[in-house]
Amino acid sequence: MARGRMILTGPSGFVCFKVVGPLDASGAIRLKPRLLHAVEDGYRHLVLDSEFVPYIDSEGLKMLIEVMSRPGEPVQIEMVGANRSVSRVFSLTRLGDYFPVSVRP
Repeated sequence: MARGRMILTGPSGFVCFKVVGPLDASGAIRLKPRLLHAVEDGYRHLVLDSEFVPYIDSEGLKMLIEVMSRPGEPVQIEMVGANRSVSRVFSLTRLGDYFPVSVRP
């Protein structure tokens, strides 16, 4: 089950979370409140360090879409350090157009 911990905030309104574990139903339930809290605090650019996310499923994608599409100011979510499996899910679902994903080497 994914855990997310805020690790860095930047002057340009971004916050970085280190996410550990799969982004499945149980991981999404744990991570979503933390992301929403950051949005409520005024952050509009959420960076998810996903180096330790082995996979993401439909519930994880749904949670990211829900956070991104909240009413109010737009929220950008970026996945960094993803493995090829996670990146492929975004590519196959065409959600990579909405969520920038950078793949770790």
